[in-house]
Amino acid sequence: MQEVRIALSELPSAQTTFTYPDSFTAMAIGPEYGLPYESKPYHERVFRLEELSEVVRLYGTPRDEVTSQYHNYHKQIFEKYVEIQLWSDEPLRDFQEHG
Repeated sequence: MQEVRIALSELPSAQTTFTYPDSFTAMAIGPEYGLPYESKPYHERVFRLEELSEVVRLYGTPRDEVTSQYHNYHKQIFEKYVEIQLWSDEPLRDFQEHG
C-alpha cells in the first residue's frame, strides 16, 4: 500500500468533488447493512470542490468523538469525515511514474 498526499489547492476543480460526510453515510447506504442513519440536508448530494468552504461554514467540520464504547462504535450515527473524490488519474501521474 502507498499513501499519496496532495493539497486540495492542487486538485483540478473540474475533476474533484466531495461528499459530506463520507459517501457511505451521505448516500444513505448504512441502513442496508443495519447501521443507523439520520437524514441531513447535505446528504444524498455530491458537491463541487469550490463549495467546501461554504459547506463547512454552514454545517461545521465532522468530528470523530472519542467513545469508551468502541464495541458499539459502528452503531453510532457516522458523521466523521469529508470524502474527496478525484475523477481523473491525471493529477496522480507524477506519483505513479516515480512510485
